[in-house]
Amino acid sequence: MRSRRKLSVLAAVCVSALAVGGLAQPALADGSVNGPVENCNAAAAVSPGSFGTGALSWCILASQQSGEAKKLAREGFVKGLLEMLTNHTGGNYNIMIFDVKGKNAFGDPWFVHPYTANLKDVAYQGDIDYNDATSREDQTYRIWIFSGGGSFTNHGDGGWINWGFYGLWDRNGSTVDFRPTMVPATTPGVPKGETPGPGDTPITPGVPAQPGPRPGFRADSAATTPSGSGRPPVGVPVRLKTVNNLGAAATNAASGSTVVAGKLGDTNSTWTFKEAGGSRYEIANGLGPVLTENMSTYFASITTWKGGAAQKWEVIPIKGDTYQIRISDQDCLTYHEDYKKLGVWTCDGSQGQQWTIAR
Repeated sequence: MRSRRKLSVLAAVCVSALAVGGLAQPALADGSVNGPVENCNAAAAVSPGSFGTGALSWCILASQQSGEAKKLAREGFVKGLLEMLTNHTGGNYNIMIFDVKGKNAFGDPWFVHPYTANLKDVAYQGDIDYNDATSREDQTYRIWIFSGGGSFTNHGDGGWINWGFYGLWDRNGSTVDFRPTMVPATTPGVPKGETPGPGDTPITPGVPAQPGPRPGFRADSAATTPSGSGRPPVGVPVRLKTVNNLGAAATNAASGSTVVAGKLGDTNSTWTFKEAGGSRYEIANGLGPVLTENMSTYFASITTWKGGAAQKWEVIPIKGDTYQIRISDQDCLTYHEDYKKLGVWTCDGSQGQQWTIAR
């Protein structure tokens, strides 16, 4: 029998900077699973010049129970939880959500997700268990809310099902570097942001300093979503070149083979775009199979064309012959290391997600 899911608060430091609710698990009345979540927003939880004043643990538990009641898959739960936490804290904090371990459908531990965290000025850290009805698995997500800088490295799989983050961040592959959202205030109780650069708006008390886009939320990602025009060449073999002139190359002709950042020149490094409907493309490798997101590992592979969602790619122009290639609004084909497997990871606008299409 699966153990009862719980909210486990590991630590709450700098409590004066972030009000944290009690540790007890409030029972939600039938039909009211969305009530607490709807109350966990900036207007209800944060007032100008102050920090979070709502019951944070209640809101986290409400997000869990609401997600499970709606039978949300892990991706939907993580997105909703991140948005709630961002609203609850008024956008004034860096936030990291990470899947640290999981249990299978029989309740047996089956994986531990490795990571390295060096996060500064942590105001809240806690765990929440979530049961994904679509996979019948329990996952434990760890939450950090912090105002300092630091870094976080994901040593395992990516994608929304495994992590989500918000704040002042820069990403290089599986490592996210955070900048402080606040520095010691000149007036007690009023957060002070980064020094504005040319063209920046002067700091307003209670407003985060130049917040980054919420990763994956397209409506809020104007800073990272390409805005060029044009389309890739269709029906002719091309190369997909990285920023350092390596190319996307299949490791073998067999269906299921991985795709790496390798040398250009052979048939395995040629690709042909074909219309797949809905402004998406089938991208066929010169060896025959097509570019596919491996939904288990979140790396790129080539497989036999079946017309599935994991094989239909959106190609967004950036500038000239450079494009972003993505399988969804938030997951992009990603180069992060020479001669290593290409990931299909959260779109962040980095150079590792910029591909030059060359004939």
